[in-house]
Amino acid sequence: MKGTNQNGKRFYQVKIKRLDVTSLKELGRLMGPLQRKPFRKVYGKILDLTTAEVFTEAVVSLTQYYDQPLRCFTFGDFQIVSAVEEFEEILGCPLGGRKPYLFSGFLPSLSKIAAVVGDSARELDHMKQTRNNVVGLP
Repeated sequence: MKGTNQNGKRFYQVKIKRLDVTSLKELGRLMGPLQRKPFRKVYGKILDLTTAEVFTEAVVSLTQYYDQPLRCFTFGDFQIVSAVEEFEEILGCPLGGRKPYLFSGFLPSLSKIAAVVGDSARELDHMKQTRNNVVGLP
């Protein structure tokens, strides 16, 4: 549910439901390594989630900064996005030392970037900045 505060900033009212995972914790405790492997193949890391401590106040607070279309957290003028290593852990797909992105020397043109962000190439050209000897868009 959306709302606004006295400053006109939108906020979301979030209700968090705590699930009783006692029986799942007990199942995990009773399983040996031989049973855990096939269980993990079928159900993934669900047993690991039973041991994770959840701070509901933090979750509720962070929802106010989550940007659904961008799938990241936006705080003022900067964004926080999960790193590749975090996705490795979440998805259980280690890269094994391989680099996830290989730079081929190709940079997209300003017109392609403009089409993606919905702006003109000329406007983006005026916005370009150099920081630490790297040219980019803020």
